[in-house]
Amino acid sequence: MTSLLSIEDIIIELKTQLITLTSIHDDIGSSSEEKESDQVELFRSIIALIQNHITGAINKKEDIKNTVNEIHKSILFYKKLMGEFVSNTVELDPSKTLITNLYELQQEEDNVKKRYNDRLTQVKDIDVSTLAINALEEEIQRCEEEYNKRREQVKAGVRQLYSLFVLLGLDLSNYLDLLVDRYYRESDENNKAELCNVLMTEDNMRYITNRIKELEEVRQQVEFRKEEISQNLKHLWGRLHIDIQHCEYFLMSNRGITQKEMNNYEDELRRLMILKQEKVGDFISSAREEIRSLWDKLYYSEDQRHHFTAGETDDLTEAVLEAHEAELSRLQLEYEDSKYILESIDKHMQLKREVEEFEASTRDPNRLFGKGRQRDPGRLLREEKFRKRISRELPKIIKELEGSLLEFEAMKGHPFMVNGESYYAKLFDESNAEESDKPPVDNTPTTPKRQIQVREPFSSPRRKTPIRHVFHTPQANRTRSVLMHDKEDIDEESILHKVRERNIQKRALKRGTSITDVIQNDISHTFDPIRYNDKVKKKRINKR
Repeated sequence: MTSLLSIEDIIIELKTQLITLTSIHDDIGSSSEEKESDQVELFRSIIALIQNHITGAINKKEDIKNTVNEIHKSILFYKKLMGEFVSNTVELDPSKTLITNLYELQQEEDNVKKRYNDRLTQVKDIDVSTLAINALEEEIQRCEEEYNKRREQVKAGVRQLYSLFVLLGLDLSNYLDLLVDRYYRESDENNKAELCNVLMTEDNMRYITNRIKELEEVRQQVEFRKEEISQNLKHLWGRLHIDIQHCEYFLMSNRGITQKEMNNYEDELRRLMILKQEKVGDFISSAREEIRSLWDKLYYSEDQRHHFTAGETDDLTEAVLEAHEAELSRLQLEYEDSKYILESIDKHMQLKREVEEFEASTRDPNRLFGKGRQRDPGRLLREEKFRKRISRELPKIIKELEGSLLEFEAMKGHPFMVNGESYYAKLFDESNAEESDKPPVDNTPTTPKRQIQVREPFSSPRRKTPIRHVFHTPQANRTRSVLMHDKEDIDEESILHKVRERNIQKRALKRGTSITDVIQNDISHTFDPIRYNDKVKKKRINKR
Protein backbone atom coordinates (compact mmCIF):
# COMPACT_ATOMS: atom_id res chain seq x y z
CA MET A 1 0.00 0.00 0.00
CA THR A 2 1.40 3.40 -0.99
CA SER A 3 1.93 6.07 1.71
CA LEU A 4 -0.68 8.83 1.99
CA LEU A 5 0.77 12.25 1.22
CA SER A 6 -2.09 14.58 2.10
CA ILE A 7 -5.18 14.94 4.26
CA GLU A 8 -7.35 14.66 1.16
CA ASP A 9 -5.87 11.25 0.43
CA ILE A 10 -6.53 10.15 4.01
CA ILE A 11 -10.15 11.28 3.84
CA ILE A 12 -10.68 9.47 0.54
CA GLU A 13 -9.11 6.30 1.92
CA LEU A 14 -11.17 6.59 5.12
CA LYS A 15 -14.39 6.90 3.13
CA THR A 16 -13.47 3.90 1.05
CA GLN A 17 -12.79 1.80 4.14
CA LEU A 18 -16.04 2.93 5.78
CA ILE A 19 -17.98 1.89 2.69
CA THR A 20 -16.26 -1.50 2.81
CA LEU A 21 -17.07 -1.82 6.52
CA THR A 22 -20.74 -0.95 5.90
CA SER A 23 -20.93 -3.53 3.07
CA ILE A 24 -19.54 -6.21 5.36
CA HIS A 25 -22.09 -5.35 8.04
CA ASP A 26 -24.82 -5.58 5.40
CA ASP A 27 -23.62 -9.00 4.40
CA ILE A 28 -23.62 -10.07 8.00
CA GLY A 29 -27.04 -8.56 8.57
CA SER A 30 -25.97 -6.35 11.48
CA SER A 31 -28.51 -3.93 12.86
CA SER A 32 -28.17 -0.14 12.58
CA GLU A 33 -27.13 0.16 16.24
CA GLU A 34 -24.33 -2.35 15.70
CA LYS A 35 -23.16 -0.49 12.60
CA GLU A 36 -23.07 2.86 14.45
CA SER A 37 -21.36 1.35 17.48
CA ASP A 38 -18.68 -0.20 15.27
CA GLN A 39 -18.09 3.15 13.46
CA VAL A 40 -17.84 5.08 16.74
CA GLU A 41 -15.29 2.57 18.02
CA LEU A 42 -13.36 2.94 14.80
CA PHE A 43 -13.30 6.76 15.06
CA ARG A 44 -12.16 6.58 18.69
CA SER A 45 -9.35 4.29 17.73
CA ILE A 46 -8.27 6.66 14.95
CA ILE A 47 -8.35 9.66 17.29
CA ALA A 48 -6.43 7.77 19.98
CA LEU A 49 -3.82 6.77 17.43
CA ILE A 50 -3.40 10.42 16.34
CA GLN A 51 -3.15 11.53 19.95
CA ASN A 52 -0.51 8.90 20.64
CA HIS A 53 1.51 10.21 17.73
CA ILE A 54 1.10 13.82 18.97
CA THR A 55 2.16 12.78 22.46
CA GLY A 56 5.20 11.06 21.07
CA ALA A 57 6.12 14.20 19.09
CA ILE A 58 5.66 16.36 22.20
CA ASN A 59 7.85 14.04 24.24
CA LYS A 60 10.49 14.16 21.53
CA LYS A 61 10.38 17.96 21.54
CA GLU A 62 10.72 18.05 25.31
CA ASP A 63 13.61 15.62 25.15
CA ILE A 64 15.38 17.94 22.70
CA LYS A 65 14.74 20.91 24.97
CA ASN A 66 16.05 18.99 27.95
CA THR A 67 19.11 18.04 25.95
CA VAL A 68 19.57 21.72 24.98
CA ASN A 69 19.35 22.76 28.62
CA GLU A 70 21.82 20.10 29.67
CA ILE A 71 24.27 21.14 26.97
CA HIS A 72 23.85 24.78 27.97
CA LYS A 73 24.55 23.90 31.58
CA SER A 74 27.67 22.11 30.46
CA ILE A 75 28.76 25.13 28.42
CA LEU A 76 27.97 27.38 31.39
CA PHE A 77 30.00 25.17 33.71
CA TYR A 78 33.12 25.18 31.53
CA LYS A 79 32.91 28.87 30.69
CA LYS A 80 32.60 29.84 34.35
CA LEU A 81 35.63 27.70 35.09
CA MET A 82 37.51 29.69 32.44
CA GLY A 83 36.24 33.04 33.81
CA GLU A 84 33.95 33.75 30.89
CA PHE A 85 30.51 35.24 31.25
CA VAL A 86 27.38 33.63 29.88
CA SER A 87 23.66 33.91 30.57
CA ASN A 88 22.16 31.38 32.97
CA THR A 89 19.21 30.88 30.65
CA VAL A 90 19.63 29.46 27.19
CA GLU A 91 18.90 31.83 24.32
CA LEU A 92 17.61 29.99 21.25
CA ASP A 93 17.30 31.53 17.84
CA PRO A 94 13.52 31.56 17.11
CA SER A 95 14.19 31.63 13.37
CA LYS A 96 15.82 28.17 13.55
CA THR A 97 14.46 24.72 14.45
CA LEU A 98 15.20 22.94 17.70
CA ILE A 99 17.37 20.39 15.91
CA THR A 100 19.45 23.17 14.37
CA ASN A 101 19.80 24.95 17.70
CA LEU A 102 20.72 21.67 19.35
CA TYR A 103 23.34 20.98 16.70
CA GLU A 104 24.89 24.43 17.14
CA LEU A 105 24.95 24.07 20.91
CA GLN A 106 26.65 20.68 20.60
CA GLN A 107 29.32 22.24 18.41
CA GLU A 108 29.75 25.09 20.89
CA GLU A 109 30.02 22.56 23.74
CA ASP A 110 32.73 20.68 21.88
CA ASN A 111 34.66 23.91 21.28
CA VAL A 112 34.32 25.02 24.92
CA LYS A 113 35.50 21.63 26.19
CA LYS A 114 38.46 21.72 23.83
CA ARG A 115 39.45 25.21 24.97
CA TYR A 116 39.02 24.17 28.60
CA ASN A 117 41.24 21.14 28.15
CA ASP A 118 43.87 23.25 26.40
CA ARG A 119 43.88 25.75 29.24
CA LEU A 120 43.92 22.97 31.81
CA THR A 121 47.04 21.56 30.18
CA GLN A 122 48.63 25.01 30.30
CA VAL A 123 47.71 25.46 33.96
CA LYS A 124 49.28 22.11 34.92
CA ASP A 125 52.56 23.22 33.37
CA ILE A 126 52.57 26.67 34.97
CA ASP A 127 54.76 27.35 38.00
CA VAL A 128 53.36 28.86 41.21
CA SER A 129 56.09 31.41 41.75
CA THR A 130 55.40 34.88 43.13
CA LEU A 131 55.89 36.42 39.70
CA ALA A 132 53.34 34.07 38.17
CA ILE A 133 50.80 34.79 40.90
CA ASN A 134 51.32 38.55 40.52
CA ALA A 135 50.85 38.25 36.77
CA LEU A 136 47.60 36.36 37.28
CA GLU A 137 46.35 38.94 39.75
CA GLU A 138 47.15 41.76 37.32
CA GLU A 139 45.34 39.93 34.53
CA ILE A 140 42.32 39.39 36.75
CA GLN A 141 42.29 43.09 37.64
CA ARG A 142 42.59 44.03 33.97
CA CYS A 143 39.67 41.77 33.11
CA GLU A 144 37.54 43.28 35.85
CA GLU A 145 38.29 46.81 34.60
CA GLU A 146 37.50 45.79 31.05
CA TYR A 147 34.24 44.20 32.19
CA ASN A 148 33.17 47.34 34.09
CA LYS A 149 34.11 49.50 31.12
CA ARG A 150 32.07 47.39 28.71
CA ARG A 151 29.13 47.29 31.08
CA GLU A 152 28.99 51.09 31.20
CA GLN A 153 29.31 51.26 27.42
CA VAL A 154 26.45 48.81 27.03
CA LYS A 155 24.27 50.83 29.43
CA ALA A 156 24.93 54.09 27.59
CA GLY A 157 24.49 52.49 24.17
CA VAL A 158 21.25 50.74 25.10
CA ARG A 159 19.86 53.95 26.62
CA GLN A 160 20.63 55.94 23.46
CA LEU A 161 19.41 53.21 21.13
CA TYR A 162 16.15 52.73 23.02
CA SER A 163 15.45 56.49 22.91
CA LEU A 164 15.86 56.36 19.12
CA PHE A 165 13.46 53.41 18.95
CA VAL A 166 10.85 55.44 20.81
CA LEU A 167 11.55 58.68 18.94
CA LEU A 168 11.20 57.09 15.52
CA GLY A 169 8.37 54.76 16.61
CA LEU A 170 10.05 51.67 15.14
CA ASP A 171 8.48 48.21 15.11
CA LEU A 172 11.28 45.95 16.32
CA SER A 173 11.84 42.64 14.58
CA ASN A 174 15.62 42.19 14.69
CA TYR A 175 16.88 39.77 17.37
CA LEU A 176 19.44 42.18 18.84
CA ASP A 177 16.97 45.07 18.73
CA LEU A 178 14.54 42.97 20.72
CA LEU A 179 17.34 42.05 23.12
CA VAL A 180 18.17 45.74 23.61
CA ASP A 181 14.51 46.53 24.25
CA ARG A 182 14.23 43.67 26.72
CA TYR A 183 17.39 44.78 28.57
CA TYR A 184 16.11 48.36 28.90
CA ARG A 185 12.70 47.26 30.23
CA GLU A 186 14.04 44.55 32.58
CA SER A 187 13.58 45.45 36.26
CA ASP A 188 15.15 42.37 37.88
CA GLU A 189 18.83 43.07 38.50
CA ASN A 190 19.94 39.45 38.02
CA ASN A 191 18.19 39.10 34.68
CA LYS A 192 19.49 42.53 33.67
CA ALA A 193 23.06 41.45 34.47
CA GLU A 194 22.65 38.28 32.39
CA LEU A 195 21.34 40.28 29.42
CA CYS A 196 24.20 42.75 29.82
CA ASN A 197 26.70 39.87 29.65
CA VAL A 198 25.14 38.79 26.37
CA LEU A 199 25.31 42.30 24.91
CA MET A 200 28.86 43.09 25.95
CA THR A 201 30.52 40.86 23.39
CA GLU A 202 32.56 42.69 20.75
CA ASP A 203 30.16 41.80 17.95
CA ASN A 204 27.08 42.94 19.84
CA MET A 205 28.73 46.16 21.02
CA ARG A 206 29.81 46.89 17.46
CA TYR A 207 26.23 46.30 16.33
CA ILE A 208 24.89 48.75 18.95
CA THR A 209 27.37 51.44 17.83
CA ASN A 210 26.57 51.00 14.14
CA ARG A 211 22.84 50.85 14.83
CA ILE A 212 22.99 54.15 16.70
CA LYS A 213 24.78 55.83 13.78
CA GLU A 214 22.25 54.42 11.34
CA LEU A 215 19.24 55.61 13.34
CA GLU A 216 20.82 59.04 13.94
CA GLU A 217 21.06 59.52 10.20
CA VAL A 218 17.45 58.42 9.82
CA ARG A 219 16.42 60.86 12.56
CA GLN A 220 18.18 63.77 10.82
CA GLN A 221 16.58 62.93 7.49
CA VAL A 222 13.12 62.66 9.05
CA GLU A 223 13.55 65.94 10.96
CA PHE A 224 14.72 67.69 7.79
CA ARG A 225 11.72 66.37 5.89
CA LYS A 226 9.38 67.39 8.69
CA GLU A 227 10.81 70.92 8.74
CA GLU A 228 10.44 71.14 4.97
CA ILE A 229 6.82 70.04 5.13
CA SER A 230 6.14 72.36 8.08
CA GLN A 231 7.31 75.39 6.11
CA ASN A 232 5.09 74.42 3.19
CA LEU A 233 2.13 73.82 5.51
CA LYS A 234 2.50 77.18 7.25
CA HIS A 235 2.78 78.91 3.88
CA LEU A 236 -0.33 77.15 2.55
CA TRP A 237 -2.29 77.67 5.77
CA GLY A 238 -1.67 81.38 5.47
CA ARG A 239 -2.48 81.48 1.77
CA LEU A 240 -5.68 79.49 2.18
CA HIS A 241 -6.70 81.33 5.38
CA ILE A 242 -7.07 78.08 7.32
CA ASP A 243 -8.46 78.44 10.85
CA ILE A 244 -5.54 79.05 13.22
CA GLN A 245 -7.02 76.71 15.83
CA HIS A 246 -6.88 73.87 13.31
CA CYS A 247 -3.23 74.68 12.58
CA GLU A 248 -2.25 74.80 16.25
CA TYR A 249 -4.13 71.58 17.01
CA PHE A 250 -2.42 69.80 14.12
CA LEU A 251 1.04 70.91 15.24
CA MET A 252 0.39 69.96 18.86
CA SER A 253 -0.98 66.54 17.85
CA ASN A 254 2.01 65.74 15.65
CA ARG A 255 5.03 66.99 17.57
CA GLY A 256 7.11 63.84 17.13
CA ILE A 257 8.78 62.20 14.15
CA THR A 258 7.25 58.74 14.27
CA GLN A 259 6.07 57.11 11.09
CA LYS A 260 2.45 57.80 12.01
CA GLU A 261 3.08 61.49 12.59
CA MET A 262 5.07 61.82 9.36
CA ASN A 263 2.19 60.19 7.49
CA ASN A 264 -0.14 62.81 8.99
CA TYR A 265 2.16 65.55 7.74
CA GLU A 266 2.24 64.09 4.25
CA ASP A 267 -1.55 63.70 4.19
CA GLU A 268 -2.10 67.30 5.31
CA LEU A 269 0.30 68.57 2.65
CA ARG A 270 -1.54 66.61 -0.06
CA ARG A 271 -4.88 67.98 1.14
CA LEU A 272 -3.63 71.56 1.02
CA MET A 273 -2.05 71.08 -2.40
CA ILE A 274 -5.45 70.03 -3.75
CA LEU A 275 -7.02 73.19 -2.30
CA LYS A 276 -4.16 75.20 -3.74
CA GLN A 277 -4.88 73.88 -7.22
CA GLU A 278 -8.46 75.04 -6.84
CA LYS A 279 -7.40 78.60 -5.85
CA VAL A 280 -4.40 79.25 -8.10
CA GLY A 281 -5.92 82.52 -9.35
CA ASP A 282 -6.33 83.90 -5.82
CA PHE A 283 -2.78 82.89 -4.96
CA ILE A 284 -1.35 84.66 -8.02
CA SER A 285 -3.32 87.83 -7.26
CA SER A 286 -2.14 87.86 -3.64
CA ALA A 287 1.47 87.22 -4.66
CA ARG A 288 1.36 90.10 -7.16
CA GLU A 289 0.20 92.50 -4.45
CA GLU A 290 3.05 91.47 -2.18
CA ILE A 291 5.55 91.77 -5.06
CA ARG A 292 4.37 95.29 -5.87
CA SER A 293 4.68 96.24 -2.21
CA LEU A 294 8.28 94.99 -2.12
CA TRP A 295 9.07 96.78 -5.36
CA ASP A 296 7.97 100.04 -3.74
CA LYS A 297 10.01 99.36 -0.60
CA LEU A 298 13.10 98.56 -2.70
CA TYR A 299 12.56 101.64 -4.92
CA TYR A 300 12.48 99.58 -8.11
CA SER A 301 12.30 101.48 -11.38
CA GLU A 302 9.82 100.65 -14.13
CA ASP A 303 12.53 98.88 -16.15
CA GLN A 304 13.37 96.66 -13.19
CA ARG A 305 9.73 95.79 -12.69
CA HIS A 306 9.24 94.88 -16.35
CA HIS A 307 11.98 92.24 -16.05
CA PHE A 308 9.45 90.05 -14.22
CA THR A 309 7.48 88.96 -17.28
CA ALA A 310 5.30 86.46 -15.40
CA GLY A 311 3.58 89.35 -13.67
CA GLU A 312 2.13 90.56 -16.98
CA THR A 313 0.59 87.27 -18.17
CA ASP A 314 -3.08 86.39 -17.83
CA ASP A 315 -2.45 82.64 -17.51
CA LEU A 316 -3.50 81.12 -14.18
CA THR A 317 -1.38 77.98 -14.09
CA GLU A 318 0.81 76.24 -11.55
CA ALA A 319 3.94 77.32 -13.44
CA VAL A 320 2.92 80.99 -13.26
CA LEU A 321 2.23 80.64 -9.53
CA GLU A 322 5.64 79.05 -8.96
CA ALA A 323 7.29 81.93 -10.85
CA HIS A 324 5.48 84.45 -8.63
CA GLU A 325 6.45 82.62 -5.45
CA ALA A 326 10.08 82.43 -6.59
CA GLU A 327 10.12 86.18 -7.35
CA LEU A 328 8.49 86.89 -4.01
CA SER A 329 11.10 84.84 -2.17
CA ARG A 330 13.91 86.62 -4.03
CA LEU A 331 12.51 90.06 -3.22
CA GLN A 332 12.04 89.16 0.45
CA LEU A 333 15.66 88.06 0.70
CA GLU A 334 16.84 91.20 -1.10
CA TYR A 335 14.76 93.38 1.21
CA GLU A 336 16.12 91.73 4.35
CA ASP A 337 19.67 92.00 2.98
CA SER A 338 19.27 95.74 2.20
CA LYS A 339 17.00 96.70 5.08
CA TYR A 340 19.64 98.72 6.94
CA ILE A 341 20.38 100.80 3.79
CA LEU A 342 16.71 101.31 3.01
CA GLU A 343 16.01 102.59 6.53
CA SER A 344 18.86 105.11 6.19
CA ILE A 345 17.59 106.21 2.77
CA ASP A 346 14.07 106.70 4.15
CA LYS A 347 15.45 108.79 6.99
CA HIS A 348 17.58 110.87 4.59
CA MET A 349 14.60 111.49 2.31
CA GLN A 350 12.47 112.48 5.29
CA LEU A 351 15.06 115.01 6.46
CA LYS A 352 15.31 116.46 2.94
CA ARG A 353 11.53 116.86 2.80
CA GLU A 354 11.52 118.61 6.14
CA VAL A 355 14.23 121.00 4.93
CA GLU A 356 12.25 121.82 1.77
CA GLU A 357 9.08 122.44 3.79
CA PHE A 358 11.02 124.60 6.23
CA GLU A 359 12.61 126.67 3.47
CA ALA A 360 9.22 127.17 1.85
CA SER A 361 7.72 128.40 5.13
CA THR A 362 10.61 130.79 5.85
CA ARG A 363 10.26 132.55 2.50
CA ASP A 364 7.28 134.50 3.85
CA PRO A 365 8.71 137.68 5.46
CA ASN A 366 5.43 138.43 7.28
CA ARG A 367 5.44 135.20 9.29
CA LEU A 368 6.94 137.01 12.32
CA PHE A 369 4.75 140.17 12.27
CA GLY A 370 1.31 138.77 12.95
CA LYS A 371 -1.02 140.56 15.32
CA GLY A 372 -3.41 139.30 17.92
CA ARG A 373 -4.13 135.62 17.74
CA GLN A 374 -2.09 135.20 14.56
CA ARG A 375 1.07 136.23 16.36
CA ASP A 376 3.44 133.32 17.09
CA PRO A 377 6.11 134.41 19.61
CA GLY A 378 7.81 131.00 19.72
CA ARG A 379 8.31 130.66 15.99
CA LEU A 380 11.88 131.99 15.91
CA LEU A 381 12.89 129.62 18.70
CA ARG A 382 11.37 126.63 16.91
CA GLU A 383 13.10 127.60 13.67
CA GLU A 384 16.43 127.83 15.43
CA LYS A 385 15.90 124.42 17.07
CA PHE A 386 15.01 122.96 13.67
CA ARG A 387 18.19 124.37 12.11
CA LYS A 388 20.30 122.88 14.89
CA ARG A 389 18.64 119.48 14.56
CA ILE A 390 19.08 119.39 10.79
CA SER A 391 22.70 120.52 11.03
CA ARG A 392 23.29 117.68 13.47
CA GLU A 393 21.29 114.81 11.94
CA LEU A 394 21.64 115.39 8.19
CA PRO A 395 25.49 115.22 7.99
CA LYS A 396 25.42 112.17 10.24
CA ILE A 397 22.95 110.22 8.09
CA ILE A 398 24.81 111.24 4.91
CA LYS A 399 28.07 109.93 6.34
CA GLU A 400 26.44 106.62 7.36
CA LEU A 401 24.81 106.27 3.95
CA GLU A 402 28.05 106.86 2.07
CA GLY A 403 29.78 104.09 4.02
CA SER A 404 26.88 101.64 3.61
CA LEU A 405 26.49 102.34 -0.10
CA LEU A 406 30.20 101.91 -0.79
CA GLU A 407 30.22 98.64 1.17
CA PHE A 408 27.18 97.41 -0.78
CA GLU A 409 28.80 98.25 -4.11
CA ALA A 410 32.03 96.50 -3.10
CA MET A 411 30.15 93.33 -2.09
CA LYS A 412 27.58 93.18 -4.89
CA GLY A 413 29.62 94.61 -7.74
CA HIS A 414 27.01 97.26 -8.66
CA PRO A 415 25.72 100.45 -7.01
CA PHE A 416 22.59 100.58 -4.89
CA MET A 417 19.82 101.83 -7.16
CA VAL A 418 16.87 103.99 -6.13
CA ASN A 419 14.28 104.47 -8.88
CA GLY A 420 16.87 103.49 -11.48
CA GLU A 421 19.63 105.84 -10.26
CA SER A 422 22.70 105.29 -8.12
CA TYR A 423 21.91 106.79 -4.74
CA TYR A 424 25.59 107.26 -3.94
CA ALA A 425 26.01 109.32 -7.12
CA LYS A 426 22.97 111.36 -6.10
CA LEU A 427 24.49 112.10 -2.70
CA PHE A 428 27.75 113.10 -4.38
CA ASP A 429 25.96 115.47 -6.78
CA GLU A 430 23.96 117.07 -3.96
CA SER A 431 27.15 117.59 -1.96
CA ASN A 432 28.85 119.31 -4.93
CA ALA A 433 25.79 121.49 -5.51
CA GLU A 434 25.75 122.63 -1.88
CA GLU A 435 29.47 123.47 -2.03
CA SER A 436 28.96 125.55 -5.17
CA ASP A 437 26.02 127.45 -3.59
CA LYS A 438 28.09 128.58 -0.61
CA PRO A 439 29.43 132.21 -0.75
CA PRO A 440 33.19 132.62 -1.30
CA VAL A 441 35.26 132.52 1.85
CA ASP A 442 36.82 135.87 2.91
CA ASN A 443 40.50 135.15 3.57
CA THR A 444 41.18 138.63 5.03
CA PRO A 445 43.08 138.20 8.33
CA THR A 446 41.07 139.23 11.36
CA THR A 447 41.92 139.78 14.97
CA PRO A 448 41.39 136.55 16.90
CA LYS A 449 38.66 136.59 19.47
CA ARG A 450 39.62 136.64 23.07
CA GLN A 451 39.06 133.35 24.80
CA ILE A 452 38.23 133.57 28.48
CA GLN A 453 38.79 130.37 30.39
CA VAL A 454 36.05 130.06 32.98
CA ARG A 455 37.05 128.67 36.35
CA GLU A 456 35.92 125.18 37.40
CA PRO A 457 32.62 124.76 39.32
CA PHE A 458 32.77 125.43 43.06
CA SER A 459 31.91 121.78 43.72
CA SER A 460 35.22 120.67 42.20
CA PRO A 461 38.31 120.36 44.44
CA ARG A 462 40.46 123.50 44.28
CA ARG A 463 44.17 123.52 43.72
CA LYS A 464 46.34 124.73 46.56
CA THR A 465 48.10 127.18 44.26
CA PRO A 466 45.68 128.65 41.72
CA ILE A 467 46.94 128.80 38.18
CA ARG A 468 46.88 132.32 36.85
CA HIS A 469 45.19 132.49 33.46
CA VAL A 470 46.49 135.31 31.32
CA PHE A 471 43.75 137.57 29.94
CA HIS A 472 45.33 139.89 27.35
CA THR A 473 43.46 143.12 27.82
CA PRO A 474 43.90 145.82 25.17
CA GLN A 475 43.71 148.59 27.81
CA ALA A 476 47.44 149.23 27.85
CA ASN A 477 47.55 149.55 24.09
CA ARG A 478 44.64 151.93 24.18
CA THR A 479 46.39 154.00 26.89
CA ARG A 480 49.61 154.02 24.96
CA SER A 481 47.79 155.12 21.85
CA VAL A 482 46.20 157.96 23.80
CA LEU A 483 49.56 159.32 24.96
CA MET A 484 51.08 159.04 21.50
CA HIS A 485 48.30 160.92 19.68
CA ASP A 486 49.10 164.28 18.23
CA LYS A 487 47.30 167.26 19.56
CA GLU A 488 45.24 167.62 16.39
CA ASP A 489 43.92 164.06 16.85
CA ILE A 490 42.73 164.61 20.41
CA ASP A 491 39.42 166.06 19.22
CA GLU A 492 38.76 162.94 17.25
CA GLU A 493 39.28 160.54 20.19
CA SER A 494 36.35 158.83 21.70
CA ILE A 495 34.95 159.49 25.15
CA LEU A 496 36.34 156.12 26.30
CA HIS A 497 39.91 157.14 25.57
CA LYS A 498 39.49 160.38 27.46
CA VAL A 499 38.08 158.56 30.48
CA ARG A 500 40.93 156.07 30.45
CA GLU A 501 43.54 158.86 30.21
CA ARG A 502 41.98 160.74 33.13
CA ASN A 503 41.91 157.59 35.31
CA ILE A 504 45.58 156.94 34.62
CA GLN A 505 46.51 160.50 35.64
CA LYS A 506 44.54 160.18 38.90
CA ARG A 507 46.24 156.91 39.80
CA ALA A 508 49.65 158.40 39.11
CA LEU A 509 49.00 161.41 41.38
CA LYS A 510 47.58 159.15 44.14
CA ARG A 511 50.60 156.83 44.12
CA GLY A 512 53.13 159.60 43.61
CA THR A 513 54.51 157.95 40.52
CA SER A 514 54.73 158.85 36.88
CA ILE A 515 52.16 158.04 34.23
CA THR A 516 54.70 155.74 32.52
CA ASP A 517 55.10 153.63 35.70
CA VAL A 518 51.31 153.17 35.94
CA ILE A 519 51.18 152.04 32.30
CA GLN A 520 54.03 149.58 32.82
CA ASN A 521 52.35 148.22 35.96
CA ASP A 522 49.11 147.63 34.00
CA ILE A 523 51.02 145.76 31.32
CA SER A 524 52.88 143.52 33.81
CA HIS A 525 49.77 142.57 35.77
CA THR A 526 47.28 140.14 34.28
CA PHE A 527 43.68 139.44 35.07
CA ASP A 528 43.05 136.39 37.30
CA PRO A 529 39.39 135.23 36.87
CA ILE A 530 39.61 132.76 39.75
CA ARG A 531 40.72 135.38 42.24
CA TYR A 532 38.16 137.78 40.87
CA ASN A 533 35.34 135.25 41.33
CA ASP A 534 36.49 134.53 44.90
CA LYS A 535 36.36 138.21 45.75
CA VAL A 536 32.90 138.55 44.28
CA LYS A 537 31.71 135.54 46.24
CA LYS A 538 33.10 136.93 49.52
CA LYS A 539 31.36 140.24 48.94
CA ARG A 540 28.05 138.48 48.36
CA ILE A 541 28.47 136.47 51.56
CA ASN A 542 29.28 139.58 53.59
CA LYS A 543 26.19 141.35 52.25
CA ARG A 544 24.00 138.43 53.34
